[in-house]
Amino acid sequence: MADNEFQVEAIGEVYAQALINEAQKQNALAEVTQDVRGIGTILQSNAIFAAFAEALTIGEEERLAALDKIFQGRIHPLTLQTLRSISRRDRFMFLRGFVEGFEEILKKM
Repeated sequence: MADNEFQVEAIGEVYAQALINEAQKQNALAEVTQDVRGIGTILQSNAIFAAFAEALTIGEEERLAALDKIFQGRIHPLTLQTLRSISRRDRFMFLRGFVEGFEEILKKM
């Protein structure tokens, strides 16, 4: 596995594990799982969203505003909070790794 792929997976899994842990505490894992799977579907089926996720030239405020516009009221607040956290830390290009990591952790559970 290439170093870059490992980094994407490792960073994605950190956020995925944190989201799973918090979702379990809030008894919201089923809803959050549905959200993350939906985000994965969007990444695979919508080239514009995939480009948005991977773009390094989009500023933090612009990306946060877009996330709110796209997802607020449509996904669990915890899921949106996690997306915003990933974005604020300039890690949004790892969104695909986050989705994949989430699924891997669920399989192990």
